[in-house]
Amino acid sequence: MSVFDTLKFYYLSDVNDKNLRTKNFVCGGVAGAAATALTYPTDLLRRKMQLIVSLIQGYSNQPLPYTNISECIQHIYKNEGIPGFFRGLVPCFAKVIPAIAVAFAVNEELKKALNLSKS
Repeated sequence: MSVFDTLKFYYLSDVNDKNLRTKNFVCGGVAGAAATALTYPTDLLRRKMQLIVSLIQGYSNQPLPYTNISECIQHIYKNEGIPGFFRGLVPCFAKVIPAIAVAFAVNEELKKALNLSKS
């Protein structure tokens, strides 16, 4: 929200702009991309740890590469380096950016329709 509000402050100050909806959509997409990029490593760790839990519960007889979050971080860093923490980010962007852009654009339109906008 803070990224969107910052972009809105700098780029969406003219409420009479004929391209306001498009700009809202683009700013929402940029905000979604920023949020996704910042939180993606922690989401990746969560998913990897969930996978290990399912393996521990007996779905596989293979040896576990790690059993806790710090070992998981070390495993990723040792085998893939920093880029390993962002593996799969591009497909995630393909899903998240349009969804967040639509959510922010609809939110702005609803605020305008309900006269909740500060401007």
